[in-house]
Amino acid sequence: MRNISTFAENTSDFDNQEIHVTPNVDVMGSRVVAAWLDFMPLSVLLWLVDTTFGINHYLSSLPTLSGIPYTSSLTIAVPGLYLLMIVYYTVQEALFGATFGKFIMGLRVVQNDGSPVTFIGALVRNVVRPIDATSGYLLGWLIALWSSRHRRLGDHLAGTLVVSKDSVLVAAQPRSYFWLRLGTLTFLCACLVTFCLGFDYYGRPPLVIQGLTNANAPSPIFTDRGTITDLTQHQTLAKDNTVTYAVTFTALNHGTRSQCQGNITLTWTGFPNGWSGASGETTCNPA
Repeated sequence: MRNISTFAENTSDFDNQEIHVTPNVDVMGSRVVAAWLDFMPLSVLLWLVDTTFGINHYLSSLPTLSGIPYTSSLTIAVPGLYLLMIVYYTVQEALFGATFGKFIMGLRVVQNDGSPVTFIGALVRNVVRPIDATSGYLLGWLIALWSSRHRRLGDHLAGTLVVSKDSVLVAAQPRSYFWLRLGTLTFLCACLVTFCLGFDYYGRPPLVIQGLTNANAPSPIFTDRGTITDLTQHQTLAKDNTVTYAVTFTALNHGTRSQCQGNITLTWTGFPNGWSGASGETTCNPA
């Protein structure tokens, strides 16, 4: 009984003591590797969104290949790319305190006092990430190296740190808590993929037509019409995995400007190719 009483008394004294932990912020090397690791899933996410919502641009200034006159690229608006990057980092850090790359490298994002990062903290530090990412994160790395606690601009504004996981105290939580958050992330990813697949079938044809008739170069579908501008799409006829759009546009060919009207038909070829096999016919009159 005496031993048990002594143990209880010592335990009580221990519980009343304050535990001070100094987060380890000397993890710049691990942060660089984590950034490269995050580049892989982020690239997949960017590819999914770009191929779903991007518009094809034909750039005649690029070198030609094997008789192909124009090189193409899919692009969505830069603000959309920035928004996607912000969401990628914010959601993961708010749910787990780490992104995929940081988790692999044993890093955690915490508040300045070592407590778990809040949603607001995660959001603020990533809203300004595009600024930190200037010139391949050069600005962010320089600010972090000059900072006494290796904080980039986003960390200064949000009051956060990137530290080694083993240097911060994490409150014990039931295993179900982790799986609930992982399930939330999985659900959000599934919703994004489902929406992109649905848009690719039902909403992408106008973007494909815009890409086929953009003003960067002679249209690859109306090769004899020269450069096409002021394209307007009208009523749609959909049948048997094909869709036909009536179009009007202005064509500039060898200095002659014409007003044209006609139609463009796209054929659904399934995932991942989507809508292709374009064909069309037009009639033009001098403007």
